[in-house]
Amino acid sequence: MAEEMIYRPREMYEKQLKKQYHEEAVRYFNELVEKAKVDEQANAMHVKEYNKKVEIRKEKEKALNKVKAGKGWAIVGIVLGGALAVTFLVLCITGVVPPWGWALVAGGLAVVGLMIFLLATRIKNAMQRAKEALAKAQAEEQAALKVCYDDLAVLNSLYDWNMPHRIMTKVTPILQLDEHYTAKRDAELHDIYGLVDDECTTLQVLSGSIMQNPFILERVYEREIKDKEYVGTLTITWTTTYRDSKGNSHTQTHTQTLRASAFHPAPFFYKSTRLIYGNEAAPDLSFTRRPNPNSALEGKALDNYVKKRAKELAKKEKRDLTDNNERTNFKTMGNEVFDALFDATDRNHEVQFRLLFTALAQTNMVDLLTTKEPYGDDFVFYKDKKINSISSGHSQGFNYVADPSFFIGYDCAACRNFFVDYCDKFLRGLYFDLAPLISIPLYQMHRPAHSFLDENAATWLPRREHEVLANSMDPKAFLPKDADPSLPVYLTEVSSKKNGSVDSTVIHSSSFHTTPMTDYIPVRGGDGRVHSVPVHWIKYDEVHDDFNIGTVPVGGTQNDYRQIGAEVLNRYGASFRYQRGLLGFFTGKDEPRMERADFEKYFHQK
Repeated sequence: MAEEMIYRPREMYEKQLKKQYHEEAVRYFNELVEKAKVDEQANAMHVKEYNKKVEIRKEKEKALNKVKAGKGWAIVGIVLGGALAVTFLVLCITGVVPPWGWALVAGGLAVVGLMIFLLATRIKNAMQRAKEALAKAQAEEQAALKVCYDDLAVLNSLYDWNMPHRIMTKVTPILQLDEHYTAKRDAELHDIYGLVDDECTTLQVLSGSIMQNPFILERVYEREIKDKEYVGTLTITWTTTYRDSKGNSHTQTHTQTLRASAFHPAPFFYKSTRLIYGNEAAPDLSFTRRPNPNSALEGKALDNYVKKRAKELAKKEKRDLTDNNERTNFKTMGNEVFDALFDATDRNHEVQFRLLFTALAQTNMVDLLTTKEPYGDDFVFYKDKKINSISSGHSQGFNYVADPSFFIGYDCAACRNFFVDYCDKFLRGLYFDLAPLISIPLYQMHRPAHSFLDENAATWLPRREHEVLANSMDPKAFLPKDADPSLPVYLTEVSSKKNGSVDSTVIHSSSFHTTPMTDYIPVRGGDGRVHSVPVHWIKYDEVHDDFNIGTVPVGGTQNDYRQIGAEVLNRYGASFRYQRGLLGFFTGKDEPRMERADFEKYFHQK
């Protein structure tokens, strides 16, 4: 299927890609079902039986709760009857009440006796029967659920990493997705396009290309140390004396809650998803545009905003005429709607900006910004020479990992719906992160003239994949000495090298030792005195340690990983993780090693 340019990306999605991808996802799942030889009718019948067992179990739980409620009321009766009997017994003995009080004593004792009898007989027996009935219902429910899972055992074992990638490749040849982020992609983005890495750790990474130009969609974890406000309170009381109109003296009690605050450094953690794209077109141009809430306006309201913003931009253009630099002087584009809504007024190269944003590119961008479905104007577009970055609101809450465990289930029909729905969201989210870039025809027309080979890299895998694998492991394994286990562990790569067939990587682990502290802040109260208000806060002392992990691209599938013999894993004494054809393992303070022969018989090498 040849690569063809997408001239109107939003229209292409709505009229073609959305339907094609959905149908291909359905077809892909049906092929898995056929390969697994799932009897869907039998599974549907078993699921129906399981649902009946669930309802029966819920009924038995309600019945048990009723018996428990009866037991509770019986205990309340014992307490109240006993209290009544004891109270009137004392009153009768002391002669406070007449002799008829003994009848109330007897009545209270009768209630106590009756409730004890009921607890010891009927309620006890009912409780035992209800518990046995519930236990039986729970066992039958679990047995019915096991039958459903057995129906889909083979199907559940066929789920693999990157399934949405394979579907997308069949539908949209313009978008090529990688099995994993490679050393080649990393070399391209850094050496050719000038990518500069931020201080963060990578949690997820998805990579590929648009017309051979590389991109990565990554979820990162960032940490910032800044002042946090801690608040403390102290309640004080005091009395004042006053005289009324008759000259009588009175006292009055006053209550006041004093507040005080203190600021101390504390760590703050953030997760964000962003798309990074490299293209050599307009190589000197930089700009930033942010979501514009006015993009959601319609009709006359939008027209009024555009006219107002056009006047403001015309004034800016006039002011910039005093500067003789033709390249950087701001000039409006002639398309007032585009100028107002895209609003990249910080651009540094007018000529290259116009090369990118032709009339068609402007039309495409306005179409993206003003059409509310599926997302509307929800993205930041940042270009720094050859590097473009898109950070959208819709991608912040979506998990692009497509972990096979997401799709495991017991109801084939429900699994199909979930799988197809996830794939639809995967395409929609990724495509509309890429849409601002695809909207620019020059980006699609420009093809890179360079090429890289993985063998040129110093490691088998790039830093981002090392951190992804480390972050997928048990964080407790990386916990520095004296670190507070309730706080996140921040993992970053220190160094990495090839050690035979494996990357030997040093991961720097950082967290904090916490110490409870208290400041006493002087605050004047309504009583005229100064009081020390306690403000409790946490002192964070950073603690560090370094650990070793090994990573290796082994290919294969999730099912291949399940087949690895225990004797192989035990030989390395390590905790292993597999995803997207990559194997990572934790070795603590020991340098990782691996004999490829141990794994070649389990993984299908490409």
